Amino acid sequence: MFDVLSLSLSLSLSLSLSLSLSLSLSLSLSLSLSLSLIHSLQAQAELKERDRELEEASVLLQAVTEERNQVLQLQLCSAPTNTVRLLIHSKYHEHIPQGSSVLVCSKTCQTTERNGPQGPLHPCGAACPWQAAPAGPGPMASEQISRLHQQNSSLRAAVAQMRRDMEGLRTPLPPQPASSTRTPADPGAPVQHAAAPTGSSDATGPEGTPAYTRALEQEVSELKTRCRKLEEQLEGATAATTTTTTREAAGLRPAPVAPENAYMQNHIRSLNETIGGLRMEKVASGAAQKKQEVRVAHLESALASLTQQKMRARKECH
Repeated sequence: MFDVLSLSLSLSLSLSLSLSLSLSLSLSLSLSLSLSLIHSLQAQAELKERDRELEEASVLLQAVTEERNQVLQLQLCSAPTNTVRLLIHSKYHEHIPQGSSVLVCSKTCQTTERNGPQGPLHPCGAACPWQAAPAGPGPMASEQISRLHQQNSSLRAAVAQMRRDMEGLRTPLPPQPASSTRTPADPGAPVQHAAAPTGSSDATGPEGTPAYTRALEQEVSELKTRCRKLEEQLEGATAATTTTTTREAAGLRPAPVAPENAYMQNHIRSLNETIGGLRMEKVASGAAQKKQEVRVAHLESALASLTQQKMRARKECH
């Protein structure tokens, strides 16, 4: 009987060991498969990124080549009349004296003085490619102009949204419930800030102008001032609440008041209501401060982007 039990225990142990080994093997296989999948995904992402960079480089090279050809054509068309141009494409000509229709063909044609409706002609009848009318702005220039228009419209929409957000922030906070014994000098009274004047698009001009930049800077400074005031108010409310909590924790409660002393009871009730109002104003001030901080960061980023665009536009003009 003892041998049978020992055999059954050994079999169960061997089965458990085999199961654990199979589980470990399956886990290792799954880990290796996941690692290989991750590596393959990373390789695919890197390949796509390289393809995208290559496409951008090819587009940029094509644009630069087209601009270079246009500049060369404009320079050749606006060259002085007493100079002799050396043509790049020696397939057609060798030299062309400006102000003359004499053409020297590098193939089999001889010197001629023929003129066609679109300029000088080869003796074989082919039009001179260098005497064609200068082409207008290429497709890359039109694409760049449309892209700039889109950026301008998006910036206008962002500024309009920012102004709407600021108008929403200027709405006063809802009045807090307060006792009739609160005086105007009560520290718990909510502080009403005056609405910051912001210049409209008609007064400041279009986006990117110095007036518009100054208006944005003024708005940022006013928002910073409001944030500082809210921080001071929050610090005052926090200090009052901390003092009250410390007194309560230290057991410095006032002595019990007699029931017939109604004046002291009303005063204590008003103080409790003031403390509750201060706590509510603390929460509201914290939320308003966070909102103003987000607003200031957004305006600063918008101002930085507008300044960069202005500097870029100046560089392009120069």
